[in-house]
Amino acid sequence: MTLDVTLHTIHLVFAIFWFGSYMWSELILWPQMQKAGHLEAVQGGLRSVAVRQITAIGIVGTILSGYIRGVAGGVFDRIYTPYGAMFLVSAVVGVWMVAWWSTFPVRSLKWGWRAYYSGFWVLFAMMIGMRFAQ
Repeated sequence: MTLDVTLHTIHLVFAIFWFGSYMWSELILWPQMQKAGHLEAVQGGLRSVAVRQITAIGIVGTILSGYIRGVAGGVFDRIYTPYGAMFLVSAVVGVWMVAWWSTFPVRSLKWGWRAYYSGFWVLFAMMIGMRFAQ
């Protein structure tokens, strides 16, 4: 039980950092940079690998800790249950989100970013569903 709680806590801390950093950038950073006329210059600099490393820690940490938490919780013993199905959906959505983000997409790809941010809500819904399906 302690391992499960610890892994879940680590997973949530990474997820909060990941989601929070993007909500801050979408609601505060990008609008302010656009208003000041610096959006294009800032976006060019943020496409470098060094700048994205901090965000990558949150993203990869969330996905990996979610996988580890599921394995430690016995998901493979319940893979054909609603819990297992939601775990697999979460795994696919999480991998897609990491893969898309790692391509350094530009801000002009509005539908791609909308799908990316919608992935947060899918993952959140799957997390809630997995809690009820246990």
